[in-house]
Amino acid sequence: MLEFILYQFIEINMAYCPSIHHLEMDEESLLALTEIFGHDDLKLKLQFAISGGHWINTFLGNGAVETLYSVHSTDFDMMTKAISATNRITQRIVEDIITTQAIRSDVNTKQLLFWRAMYNGCILKK
Repeated sequence: MLEFILYQFIEINMAYCPSIHHLEMDEESLLALTEIFGHDDLKLKLQFAISGGHWINTFLGNGAVETLYSVHSTDFDMMTKAISATNRITQRIVEDIITTQAIRSDVNTKQLLFWRAMYNGCILKK
């Protein structure tokens, strides 16, 4: 068990966010927190892959006529929707991680309280 006291809860949307002192996290919970904090990087990579991949495909190796046609036929509204969907994708992944941790039965009471608070909408602040 590792001691985890670097973060505190902030209340969002009137959710009750308990104060948990001297919280000790097991390895699985620490791995889950690492995954949660790493999803901002995933969101940026998804957005780059969507937009960057399109622009590379449009301009790289094409002549003037092909590039003009490719830019003209691009559905920018659809590309914008795809890029904005990356927020929801990463949010859903984080929700799944939190839900999985909140229903674990092999954790101590403070850990269970922590994950249920996260599930109910509390956010960690560094």
